[in-house]
Amino acid sequence: MNEAQLPLPEPPHTFRDDVRGFFAFARRDHAMRLRLSVAAGLALGAGLFLVLRQIPQVADLVGGSGRESKLTLQFPPEDDHRPRRNVDGVRVDSGSENPRLLSVMVENMVDARPISGLAGASLVFEAPVEAGITRMLAVYPASSDVVEIGPVRSARPYYLDWAAELDALFAHVGGSPEALARIPLMDLDDLNEFSRGRYFWRSSKRSAPHNVYTSTEVLRQAVLDLELNSQPDAGRWVFKNDAKSADRPSSQEITVPFSSESYKVSWQYDRDSNSYDRYQAGALHRDKDGSPIVAKNLVVVYTDIEVIDEEGRRRIRTTGSGQAVVFLDGKAHEVEWRKKDNEDRLRFYLSDGDLPDGSQVEVEWNAGPTWIEIVPKSTRVVYNE
Repeated sequence: MNEAQLPLPEPPHTFRDDVRGFFAFARRDHAMRLRLSVAAGLALGAGLFLVLRQIPQVADLVGGSGRESKLTLQFPPEDDHRPRRNVDGVRVDSGSENPRLLSVMVENMVDARPISGLAGASLVFEAPVEAGITRMLAVYPASSDVVEIGPVRSARPYYLDWAAELDALFAHVGGSPEALARIPLMDLDDLNEFSRGRYFWRSSKRSAPHNVYTSTEVLRQAVLDLELNSQPDAGRWVFKNDAKSADRPSSQEITVPFSSESYKVSWQYDRDSNSYDRYQAGALHRDKDGSPIVAKNLVVVYTDIEVIDEEGRRRIRTTGSGQAVVFLDGKAHEVEWRKKDNEDRLRFYLSDGDLPDGSQVEVEWNAGPTWIEIVPKSTRVVYNE
């Protein structure tokens, strides 16, 4: 007798069976198909929205395409509260306010023109040397990018005092006997082309001695190679915001007659930019690359200047105190200059006429380049109020 054949057990019911059954029913029901289509469209739209929201942030992480999305564009506040750079009052990121300073002796002889690099300086001292010619000590933050500075010329004793007060690297080509004798006695980071020639170059397009140049990049390398102090130890001036446009005069002109017409300097105030354009020998003074030379602040310092030898070299008193005129915001202020010793910072104080109570306070400067013109007490500097 054959055994009865038992029925096979049914496979267990799964979620997959439910899904297949649901879609089989949906294919037969028109209303259900419509509901599914709407739901799928909503889900797809929501997904695309979430993806597109992330695109600007992803572009930022990889550098973007150079165009800013309106979704990520942020405008800086009207008032910049970052710290001011010590040498010129320019707003910089925190930690960058006290940069290493580089100073360079730059000549101004007619045969040396056009000069390179003055338009990029944060601070310039201009003073007479032999024969009524002027020479400049141009000062730069080490972080600046000035590709050519010069022609670089020889040192004079008074320029050493201005470099020392800033604790600046002092770049030059030789110097007068007095200057060269003083340099080893001073706490000065000296960079003489005669002994450190690799940090200068001589242009084949200019004749000697007007053919020596350097740059901020090369001078930065000198600071590293010679293991010099990375930051200066110089006192800072007091800086302020520019005067409001409504408080600025329409014009102002200052004329500094150093000697002959070739060295006659004038500064013309521009109300819109609240700055002074430099003119020399009757023409707008431009760097060799065409950049105009502009100052936010201008100072005329009166001091004792005398000729000391047959070569016409000068002795200029840099310490003590004396009269000066500060020009900023289109206005002139008679002030007193003070410098206690060679390494003390040159400072300027408002005179009694500027303050109702007769007290003196330090001048507050505009942020940007400052030019200091050093002249004998007998010089007649002409300017309008």
